[in-house]
Amino acid sequence: MNVSDETKTLKSDTILGKLYPVQKIVHDVNIDPKSVEKPGESPEHLRPLLESVSVKITDQEKAHISYLLASFSDTYVGPDGK
Repeated sequence: MNVSDETKTLKSDTILGKLYPVQKIVHDVNIDPKSVEKPGESPEHLRPLLESVSVKITDQEKAHISYLLASFSDTYVGPDGK
C-alpha cells in the first residue's frame, strides 16, 4: 500500500496481496431502512453513489448500500483528497 504522494515502482513478481476463497455468502441481510443514515446525512461526496443506484433494487437493498457507505465513509476519498 502506498500511503504517500510519491510514485512507487514495483519489480516484476512482487507479491501485492493474497487471495482467499469465499467462505460463506450471505443473501439474507435484514437492515431496517429507518435505522440507516439518510442520503442527506451521508458525507456529501458519497451522495452521488447512493443516488446513482439502480431503480431496480429494493428499498432494503438500497438501505444496505446506504448502511455500508455510512459505515465505511472514512475509507472513501473526497474530491479534496481527504
